[in-house]
Amino acid sequence: MICGRKELKKLVDISGQLDTVKHVIYVNEEGVSSEVSLPQKCTSWRVESFEEVERLGLETPVEAKLPLPSDTAVIMYTSGSTGMPKVCSKIS
Repeated sequence: MICGRKELKKLVDISGQLDTVKHVIYVNEEGVSSEVSLPQKCTSWRVESFEEVERLGLETPVEAKLPLPSDTAVIMYTSGSTGMPKVCSKIS
């Protein structure tokens, strides 16, 4: 999951309902550092900044495994205009 400061705080508030979340990548914004320590202490999530993920990717590149024409992937996202933001993905 990738989010900003405001969304990171909301995620922590509902973390008990997000049992499938394993990794959270946050966009480094002003004041976000104080928000980051809370999910690291209160959840089992791996929380990294987008900059850190970019650095790790540059240091340890891997060969891309491109999808096959027979692979199916669906990613749906809502902005949360009528409630909390939601994302649903399915690969079959």
